[in-house]
Amino acid sequence: MTSEKSIKQDIELILSTYANRLKEQSRFDILSVIANAEYSISQVEYDQWDGGQYGYRITFNVPSAVFARIADQHDEIETTIDNDLNQLAFTYEHDYFSSVRIIEQLVYNPTWREDSGTLLADVDQVNTVAKAEQKDLLWGDGCFRLFISHRAEHKTIASSLKLELARWQMASFVAHEDIEPNSEWQDEIIKALFSMDALLALMDENFHTSYWTDQEIGVAIGRRRAVISANLGQVPYGFIGKLQAIPVKIVESFDLAIAVIQALYKNPSLQLKLNSCIVKRFTQSRSFEEAKRLVVLLKQIKSLSSPLISELEAALLSNSQIFDAYGVPVALNEIVCNLKDSR
Repeated sequence: MTSEKSIKQDIELILSTYANRLKEQSRFDILSVIANAEYSISQVEYDQWDGGQYGYRITFNVPSAVFARIADQHDEIETTIDNDLNQLAFTYEHDYFSSVRIIEQLVYNPTWREDSGTLLADVDQVNTVAKAEQKDLLWGDGCFRLFISHRAEHKTIASSLKLELARWQMASFVAHEDIEPNSEWQDEIIKALFSMDALLALMDENFHTSYWTDQEIGVAIGRRRAVISANLGQVPYGFIGKLQAIPVKIVESFDLAIAVIQALYKNPSLQLKLNSCIVKRFTQSRSFEEAKRLVVLLKQIKSLSSPLISELEAALLSNSQIFDAYGVPVALNEIVCNLKDSR
């Protein structure tokens, strides 16, 4: 028989204690696994020594968005959780954790082919999914692709924002700039819509009168792409009505870019790409004020690859707008230390 005190019976107590510890230590990558998982625990080992030793395997079944964020550190995180849980289970005389498994939840989506954005349709007009080389020509370089939906009256705002986002290594599609005069412009817009990561709608009071803008949002929603908006006189409506818009008072491209990043960052599935964009822009800070504003964005990043951490460390030595900005070096060193500890 197992001892009266069993880790299987007390697993919720153990996990809640572990979650509190992870939160105190700012180990949010592991905490996201524990908090979002459906778990199961089962006995997989037994040894007769010392009245019986019972080994338990705990399996964490996590959503795809969580699994994607920890995929590069999957094995390391499994080992860390195993060691940590066994520390917590030290007082259980006859029980121990023999192994920890983290697996991705399997979720059936009946429209997964359509949602992939690569399905060739029967109608010629929609059968324009861009090939890889065509996408590169359409978007150019960038670690994130943002489609900017707007009316012609706001092309100056769209163009200025596109230039600023390029400094973040974000590629933006602005129809009046990015379509060649000899191209079939409807086809080019469809190519961009079917290869974007997210859509920003610049919404004024006449936004809905355009033949295209509402349809562009509809494509984004149909493809399950993130949609954010800027209120230039029109609050969001329809399927995006529940989303808060970026306020109209933001007119400077740098300020608008930060607001765009903050709005997109609320979507966990986009954070991995956006982390790279934030790091790239911070390392290119052109003033003390930019460095101070951007280091605030860095603080929300909970996990970062070693090359990007190295870029932050190099910028602290090479960019005077960073190392001479009051308070920024101290904040950056703390951020880097936390990111290294979380790996």
